[in-house]
Amino acid sequence: MAGIDRIIQKIQEEADQEIKRQEAMAEGKIEEIQKECREACERILLEAKDRARQEGDLFLSREHSRALMEEKNRTLAYKQTLISQTLEKALEQVCALEDEAYFRLILFMVSKFARPEDGVVCFSPKDYARLPEHFQEALDRQTKDLGGSLKIGTQTRPIRGGFVLIYGGIEENCSFSAIFQAEDESLRDLLNHCLFDPEDKPPGDRDAENNDSEDGRPADKEAKEAAYEK
Repeated sequence: MAGIDRIIQKIQEEADQEIKRQEAMAEGKIEEIQKECREACERILLEAKDRARQEGDLFLSREHSRALMEEKNRTLAYKQTLISQTLEKALEQVCALEDEAYFRLILFMVSKFARPEDGVVCFSPKDYARLPEHFQEALDRQTKDLGGSLKIGTQTRPIRGGFVLIYGGIEENCSFSAIFQAEDESLRDLLNHCLFDPEDKPPGDRDAENNDSEDGRPADKEAKEAAYEK
């Protein structure tokens, strides 16, 4: 019996040792798993933070760009409104010139638009009613050098300043509003430069200065005065 007891005791001791060994291995495995879990969680957290930061930066960048674009559009709209108002005011001022200056300008425009043929010039009801007494004679002198003639038409046209030329039944709108409309893009460019970049003089201004007469008056102004005073 003593031998059997020793065998049983030895088996028990070996079993206890194996249990302890298995428990130690299990604890080590648990710690390893826990470590891997912590590292995985930390990695996931870092990735989430990086992703959140990138998304946040992207969102802020987009919002910043959107705000800049909205501000640019508002500024552009304001500029266009101001330019349109300036053009309208300029047109009103030209139409409201005193009679002498106004029809001096008309004669200058005739020298630019008239053709070397016989035609008719028509005005708005307002301008027709205030034609200078000898304006037909002034027209004759102005068109003589062009090789043609213009007679003042008795029929008026619904225009804002300027005149309408008629050659061979074909009308050419030379009203101020039509000229402003035809030159709208260049006028807007010029006004945009003058109103919002005033320090740098546009090339057109420099060219105009170079074309001034010797006495300091613009060449165009001399032409207007000479045409009307002939």
